Amino acid sequence: MSTASLAQGSAALAAGERQVYIARMADEPENLTLVFLRPLDGKMDRLGEDMRDVKQRLTAVEERLAGVEKSVAMVHGDFAGQSRRIDRLESRLERIEQRLELRDA
Repeated sequence: MSTASLAQGSAALAAGERQVYIARMADEPENLTLVFLRPLDGKMDRLGEDMRDVKQRLTAVEERLAGVEKSVAMVHGDFAGQSRRIDRLESRLERIEQRLELRDA
């Protein structure tokens, strides 16, 4: 606050205009506060937009991960099917060896 403002404020107090001086003082911090809050408001808007973008990207990643999990489950199913087929072939081979007496028992 400048000395001219102080002088005016003192003169206002001396002249009995206390309310005008108090009102003027209350306006200044409010305006100063708004000056600092407006850029913050813009930054908050940008953060909100960024957060929406991050959520969309995270959803896309989760969907891709679900697809990968399905693919892995299918591969495990294929391995289980192949193991069953190999087990059946081993069983058949053992029976054939027994019939032909090819086993070393």
